[in-house]
Amino acid sequence: MAQDEGVAGQGEELGLARLQTTIGFLLLGGWRFANSCFNQHFKHIEITPASYGVLLLIEGNPGCSIGSVGRAMGIAPNSIARLVDGLVARDLVDKRVSKADARTRLLELTGEGRKFLALLEQQHAKYESEIIDAFGKDRHDALCVLLRPFVGAGPVEELDRF
Repeated sequence: MAQDEGVAGQGEELGLARLQTTIGFLLLGGWRFANSCFNQHFKHIEITPASYGVLLLIEGNPGCSIGSVGRAMGIAPNSIARLVDGLVARDLVDKRVSKADARTRLLELTGEGRKFLALLEQQHAKYESEIIDAFGKDRHDALCVLLRPFVGAGPVEELDRF
């Protein structure tokens, strides 16, 4: 029998049994938790997870191209170009023309970018600690191992928020 329309949405608990074995639903729940924690830890700093990831990639791969960063992050060319331009405008990233191919732009962190990334990494350590405390170190590490094969496996996406 269907619920009364007047009662629906008044805080009743719904059975999730069929969703508990649906990988997409479970990953979405994990993402929501991790994203909420990220937003709490970084709310006073103007950064998004995508921008933070881009800064980490550039730091670890100085002189990399915008295209290679976009592919590694799974971000479409238009979106990665806008994201990088935003980081350049904030004086966090330097973008220069490749001597080998004038169509290619190469990226490096600026001095300000290195300082900013150091601040982000301190904040990220607190964020990761909260995730590990909530989830357990062994489960956290096991989940990271399980999810690594999916990095770069999906289609590139247009981002509306960097």
